[in-house]
Parts: sequence; C-alpha cells; structure tokens
Amino acid sequence: MKKLIGYAALIAGLLLGAALVAFPAAITQLAGLAVAQSSTQWNSVKDMAQGDSQSSGVMLVSPCLWNGTTCDRQRGTIAGGGTVTIASTSATPVAVNSGQGATLLNATQVSAANTAQTITLTGTAGQRINIDGIDVFVSAAGACTLTIVDNATTVYSHPIGTFLAASPNNPNIGASGLTISTGNTATVNVGACGAAITSTLNVVASKQ
Repeated sequence: MKKLIGYAALIAGLLLGAALVAFPAAITQLAGLAVAQSSTQWNSVKDMAQGDSQSSGVMLVSPCLWNGTTCDRQRGTIAGGGTVTIASTSATPVAVNSGQGATLLNATQVSAANTAQTITLTGTAGQRINIDGIDVFVSAAGACTLTIVDNATTVYSHPIGTFLAASPNNPNIGASGLTISTGNTATVNVGACGAAITSTLNVVASKQ
C-alpha cells in the first residue's frame, strides 16, 4: 500500500511539473481572474490602478463593430490615422443653444424710411453658415423683396412688401434652414419698400 501511495504521489508530481511547463500561466492564475490571450496563454485581469496603455489582461467590455465577417474592437482612430482626443467635461452644467452652431450670428435691424437694408453674416474658412429662420415685416403696405446672397450668388428671393407688423412674414427656407457654401459670407437684404415705409428684419443664424 505504501508503495502504491508513493507511486501515486510520484505520478501526481510528474503531471503537475508537466502542466507547469506546458501551461504556466493557466496554472498560476487559478487563484485569480484571468482572460485568454490564446488557447494556451492566460493573462491576469488588471484593474484601473495599473494606469493607461495596458495591452494585456484587459477584458473586452466595450461594443464591437461588425465588419460583415467578424466583430472588431472599436479603436480611437479616424480616417487617415489621426488620433481621436477625448476631453473631460466640466461637472458644472453649461447652457447650450439647441439647434444652432457654436458661433451665433443672430441679428435684428430696422431700416430708415424707403431705404434698403442688409444684414451681413461673415463667413470663416472651413466653416458653414446656416440661416435657421427669418422674420420680416414693413410699417405699411409697399413693394420690396427679401434676398439672400451666398457670396455673389443670390440663392433666395421672396416678396415681403405687404406684410405688416400684425402679421409678419416668415419666409419658408425649409425645416433645416438654408446653408451657405463653406467659408462664404452671406448677406440678407431687404429692398426699399416705398415712401415713408420702414422694414424690420430678424435673422436667426449660426456657423460651425
């Protein structure tokens, strides 16, 4: 019996030694949590105390992107190899203007009697101006026209000479507004409406 026990202990020792040689990571991780790098390699799971730039022992908990064949991990790069920078935000709430771009160009203006008026929305290279809404009315019935010019090209024209303050005209420029060409300056113009008649022009616009 003693010999049998001895043989059993010897065999167990040999098997354990072989396992340690063939699968060292798998055996040494029995006491903790590990993730499989391959069918034979296991890595200890690391927590946030290890810091950034970890390349192993990280459990995949973020969504994958299906490429049609396999599930690829989301990566912090964009087309051309540029790096995506993720900035932290302030804990203090910040008021934002819903629906408009970062730079507001809202304006209102009243013309002199029987005088044309223009509101200029100055463009910026690489940015586009969007005119979200226009409201215009005249002090008395007259004859004048609203135009919007994209640099030197008139892209919108609408008669407004009969719209009084009691029923101002809201020209239909579409639910998403009118977008000006990238980098261009826009002018919103109202012509002279007639003797002693003034026009009031309100523009809601922004650029980004």
